[in-house]
Amino acid sequence: MIKFSLSSEKIQNAKCDLIVLPLLEGKIEKNSSTDLVDQHLARLISETIKKEEFKGKVGEIKILHTHYKIKAPYIAIVGLGESKKFTLESLRRI
Repeated sequence: MIKFSLSSEKIQNAKCDLIVLPLLEGKIEKNSSTDLVDQHLARLISETIKKEEFKGKVGEIKILHTHYKIKAPYIAIVGLGESKKFTLESLRRI
């Protein structure tokens, strides 16, 4: 069974198997949870986006190993699509 949980601890200290990070199409928002994890991973997310042409389109997913630079061994980057078209309904579908 898959268990989901929410926590108020710092994301880089989360003790879990996978952290799911949102990405609006086109860029990592400054000071977002995705940006924070990207900093702790020596910009692994940014480099992956650039080299693998990950756009952040709705439903696009990329799973990366963190190489234990944070407590969670894996992260999943999930595309949310364009910010102007993003709604709670699109989040529910993702």
